Amino acid sequence: MDVERLVKKADYPASQKCVYLNAASVALMHAEAAKVATDWQKDVAENGTINFDEKAEEHIFDDLHRAVARLFNADAEDIAVGSSATELMSSLAWATPPDKTANIVGTDAAHPSTIYP
Repeated sequence: MDVERLVKKADYPASQKCVYLNAASVALMHAEAAKVATDWQKDVAENGTINFDEKAEEHIFDDLHRAVARLFNADAEDIAVGSSATELMSSLAWATPPDKTANIVGTDAAHPSTIYP
């Protein structure tokens, strides 16, 4: 039985040379995402804030919020973006600290960064 691919192998260049199963902390990046990130960094390096002013910075994630909202059938305002799950969990922990008498239970079976917050 053939299984239809969700993406093309060319979208993840490393898939041409290996089977990458370690995505616990750093996963492979989609080729187009890598290109967009590289192009943006090059533009900032060459133009500074000429193309990336305060308004652009304020709206940098708008397209991402809308795309992810469509994917999850949610509202764009309900989507959070961060550099890592650890960053997002830490932000949530700082925003909603437990009462001093709270009993917090953790496990060593999870990734250590889930315990830090």
